[in-house]
Amino acid sequence: MTTTSIRLLELDWIRWHVGVDLEVYMQKTEKLNFRVSQRFKRRLFEEAKKERRTATNYMEAALSERWGGKSLNSRTRSKKGD
Repeated sequence: MTTTSIRLLELDWIRWHVGVDLEVYMQKTEKLNFRVSQRFKRRLFEEAKKERRTATNYMEAALSERWGGKSLNSRTRSKKGD
């Protein structure tokens, strides 16, 4: 099964159980730009790489969890390759 077909199955499951069309709900239309130290940036990218995420996705997932729940688009990551 390809990554694309797995993603489509995930979206179908969420639509069915949550009643939300995530393709519309999760559209990202806003940008954030902010300055950080080299040390912060290095750590962010290292931590994101450990979880096999982009830096943006890592920050979104971490903040969503911190704010009281997992993001709708976060996934459990396996330690082994997918």
